[in-house]
Amino acid sequence: VYEDGSEILGESEIPDENKVIQGVYLEPSSVEITQRAKSALLDADYIIVGPGSLYTSLLPNLLVKGMVDTIRKSKAKKIFITNVMTQPGETTGYSAYDHLKTVYDHIGAEIFDYTIINKNGSRKDLLDKYADEGAYPVVNDIEQLNKLDIKVVEGKLIQTGDFIRHDPHKLAEILVEL
Repeated sequence: VYEDGSEILGESEIPDENKVIQGVYLEPSSVEITQRAKSALLDADYIIVGPGSLYTSLLPNLLVKGMVDTIRKSKAKKIFITNVMTQPGETTGYSAYDHLKTVYDHIGAEIFDYTIINKNGSRKDLLDKYADEGAYPVVNDIEQLNKLDIKVVEGKLIQTGDFIRHDPHKLAEILVEL
């Protein structure tokens, strides 16, 4: 559902509209968490959400009936990994706070203990390439994040290469420290 009230059906169609997203929902809305998933979450030491497309990959999983209640009940450390770049047509202009606040607005609960955010930049040529496509580094508005009941963990998370992505080894180091 977009801010202008229009709707589109289908995950792959969402970013193509290039409109401000107001929210997403599941169709059918009756889908429920499986017992296997529920057991795995309740037995987990860590529950990690992200990185990934906010509206088309992360939120739909959290909207499954019973998912948030199960995550809340789990004794696991709950970690949200914020994307390093915005996504055109999906999170244009979003800060780290905006990503997390959007999740909380959709699920009706503050469930994460930690958020991991990137604190290093990338090469200018790569940033220019992404900017041409409408993607920019996610702004770390730590002051806003501190208003939520969450611990903010910063790290130099960008891998070296032809794309701006999380470095899986650097991210793993942070997760192991937690």
